Formats: sequence, C-alpha cells, structure tokens
Amino acid sequence: MRHFKIMIGIVAMVLLFSCDSGTNKIPVDKLFPVSLESNGELMYINTEGKIVINPQFEEASLFTNGLALVRLSGDDKYGFINEEGNFVIQPIYKEATEFREGLAWVVEKGKAPACIDKEGYVMFTLTQAEQVHQFSEGLAAFSIDTDEDELWGFVNKKGEVQIEPQFYDPIFFREGLCPVMNEDEKYGFIEKEGQLVINYLFEKAYPFNQKHAIVSDSEKNGVIGSDGIYTINPIYERLYNDLDLISFRNNEGKIGWMRHNGDIAIKPQFDESLLFGSAELAPVALGDKWGYINRDGKFEINPQFKHATPFFGSIAFYSNDEYLFNRYGLVDIEGKVIVEPQFYFDLGVMFSRLYYYIGMDIDEYYSHVKSDYFNIDTIVNSIDINNHPKKLSLIMTFNEIKEKFNLKESDFSKESHRAKYITSTNVSKDAMINFGVAGSAFNAKQVTKSNGWWSYTDTEYYFNGEGKPSRFVYEIDLYNRGKGKSEMLTKAFVEKYGDPVSSYKDGEYEEFFFYDNIDLTIIKRRNSVELHVGEAPL
Repeated sequence: MRHFKIMIGIVAMVLLFSCDSGTNKIPVDKLFPVSLESNGELMYINTEGKIVINPQFEEASLFTNGLALVRLSGDDKYGFINEEGNFVIQPIYKEATEFREGLAWVVEKGKAPACIDKEGYVMFTLTQAEQVHQFSEGLAAFSIDTDEDELWGFVNKKGEVQIEPQFYDPIFFREGLCPVMNEDEKYGFIEKEGQLVINYLFEKAYPFNQKHAIVSDSEKNGVIGSDGIYTINPIYERLYNDLDLISFRNNEGKIGWMRHNGDIAIKPQFDESLLFGSAELAPVALGDKWGYINRDGKFEINPQFKHATPFFGSIAFYSNDEYLFNRYGLVDIEGKVIVEPQFYFDLGVMFSRLYYYIGMDIDEYYSHVKSDYFNIDTIVNSIDINNHPKKLSLIMTFNEIKEKFNLKESDFSKESHRAKYITSTNVSKDAMINFGVAGSAFNAKQVTKSNGWWSYTDTEYYFNGEGKPSRFVYEIDLYNRGKGKSEMLTKAFVEKYGDPVSSYKDGEYEEFFFYDNIDLTIIKRRNSVELHVGEAPL
C-alpha cells in the first residue's frame, strides 16, 4: 500500500536535518522516486527531471548506500535495486528497511528479522526481537515482548546484544548518546554500554547534534549540552536542530534561527520555514508564499511558490498547486526553474532520511521492521499423536472420559463428526492447541408419540457411556503472527509424518490422508489446522 499519509503541512514532515555520524554533510540525492499521476506507478528522475528508471513501482525509497528499497506494482514483496534500476537483492521480503551503515533489516514471511549486507547475505538473525530499528553508530535498537511491556535494547553489527532490553522508546545513538524513556515516561540519555549518563528528567528528548540536544519539559522545549545542563532554557513551543543552528518560533509566532548558546543568528520574521541542513538556502514562508533565504536571513529566491522543499544538493522541489499532494517541479539554487510542476511524490518517503539524521520521529518510512517469526517447531513438537494428553486412548469409554475430566453427558456431541474439546493449551502467543474426542456418545431411538390429536415418530437420544470415541482431534487455532500461516504449519506436519496416501483440496480447505503406518488426517483451514487421529472424518 502506497504511503500517502495525511500530513499537517510540509513542516511536520521535514523539519529534520542534522549531521551524519561525525560529518557535516547530508548525503546528496541524485535520483528521486516520483510519478506522473497521483497514485500512479513510481519511477526515478535525476536532478534535471529526466526519467532514469521507468515507472514500475508501487513503493520506492530514496537511494542509501547505493541501493533503493522498492516494491513492484502488483507485488507484495520488497527488494533492492541499484541506480541502473536492476535488482541487486531480489524482492522476497515482507518488510525491509533502507540500508544504513552498509546493513539493512529484512523480514521474510513467517521469519524473524535478519540483518543483510549489500549483496543480500544474511549476517545474523534476531529470533527474539519483536521490532528492530536501523543501525546508527554501530548499534541497532531492538525490542522484546515481556508479559507486561515491550522493552528495548541494542545489538551490534556482529549480532551480539550489547545493551540488554530494559528501556522504553529509544531513538538511536548520535555522538555516543541515545535518548531513552523509563517506566515513569521520563527521558534521559545512555551511553553505548547502557549506562545512564543524563538522568531521566525530560518529557521528551532527541538525539545529540554537535554536542547539543533538544529536550522538552512541561510542553516547552530547550537545549542541553552533553553535561545535561541547559544552554537554552525550555521556553519555546518549537525548536528544531538545523546542523549548527536551532530553528525556533518566538512568542509572536515568527520563526528565526539561533546558535546553540541562544545567540540569535537570523532574527524571527518568517511565518513558516523548513531547514537549511547542509545547504546554503532554507525555504521560508511569508504569508502563503514560499521562497529561500541564505544564512544571513536574506532572500536569494523571493517568495513565489505555494509549497517548497529543502534543497537536495543543488535542486529543490516546488509547487504552485493549492493542496499539499499535488504536482511538483524542480528549481535550482539561483531560482531558475529546471522542470515545470508535473511530478507527484510522497513527502514521507522523499524526506525519510531526514528523520534518520535528526531523530525527531523514529516511526518513519523504512526505518524499522516488525518480526513475522512464527515458531512452527514449538507447535509441531507439542503434539505427540502416539501419546495423548492424560494418557487417553481410543479404548477408553465415554463414561471414563466423562469422569476423568469432570464432564456432563450434555457436553458430548450427538453427531459423530463433531469433536468435544476437553483441554486447551497456549503453546505460544500465536497458537492454541485444543484437544478433544470425536464420535457420537449417544444412541438414537425412534419412538412414537401423540399430542392427543394424532401420533408421530420422534428421535430420542440416550447417552451411551460404554461407547468409545472414533478418533482424537488436535485443533491448532492460529492468531496474531500465526494468522494466515496455516499452510506453513500444515506443510511442517506433512513433512513430519511423511508422504500422504492421498489428498484433497477445495480452495483454502485441504486434507491429507495417512494410512500406511498411522491412521491420521491433517486438515488445513484458513486460520487453523486439525489433526484427526483414528478414523478419517466424514
């Protein structure tokens, strides 16, 4: 599904630039995913607006480390292409992140997050992880589920857990520090061994940038140094890192820039703005028109556009349409129009890397994956068709079963094809095994009755306590990550018991019959799998 989200202005999407792990430059993009129609197939254009990779994608990211994450139209799998548009890593993944620091996280259906290199080689797999974020400064945040919470830790590039899961809501490491939240929903900063170096004092905290970090206190924002002491007091409703500057809005609602010590660099005078980043120009708005200023606060490109983006190297995108999701063209740093507005793009995808650099919102495009790991082995190994629960066997009578499980006669079925489930066991967060007996526990007898006017024949049922079940039934109900994976589970059972004698399929319903060594039938449904041990079901 294409990521065209509702956004409250471009500002909410792209006020996010910073430096890249010790450099002062953001990688310059040369190719951009756009379409010629709203919700049309995506292609890649260069900085001259020329098509370099033809329209064919349902989703497409920017290029990072020379590769872009894409999903072909009509497909539901992700892969990676190079700048020539050729697949370097085939589209086989249910989820994937962009590459960071030469590595990406991928998830295949039914599997745990795996870390791959740029050739697609699996470096290691995090079976225990629920979610994993991209690497930053050699560490990636991952979460595990406990009985009560989702806790986060960090893994290094060797797959070793460097910081045990114990924190809430981490972002990522920058300049050796990472903001994390404690159980009281307060933020502090840890270093790379997991030690808390700045106490849990803040309502929100963001990664460090040039030895300073933006933090929130009682809904106001300020700036601290690496010692945790404020260099700019928390008095601002809006603060954003902008490399060596801080963008702010004053009490009159005007936007300007200041330095990390609070000195004004560009006086507040603009109604809206985006950021400089590593560019020499920043987009700003006066009224409903956007232009570009230099670092002295003077206009280099006069306000004339309805919408404008930060510069990607030497080009920026602009639009003169009224609405946010509309046609964009290209403009250069001198304000010369390179291409008239004709392209559509997803702002969230276009600016996804900016979220990475500043860390204002980790829940962004292609920055993390969720595990799809479905522990089939645990389920398969939980069932022993030669050793049933409570040592039940088909030679036991219904009376014996009734007494053993404290059941009533009415608990049993009158119909031989229905099972009475007598135990239920959660084998994982994704599956429950119900065990029961099948076969009619009642005898039918035809009797003649009269209502005073005429006679009629009726059927009465009598509990046959000395009768015996025809088979045992194991029903595996699948939910959470097990949902939709009945085929995978069925395949595992079939492999365990060998080649079936015969099989039958009708849509999503499928049966496998085993008679040579064991009287077993396996039935696959949409979100459940049944094992019938004994007579084949009717």
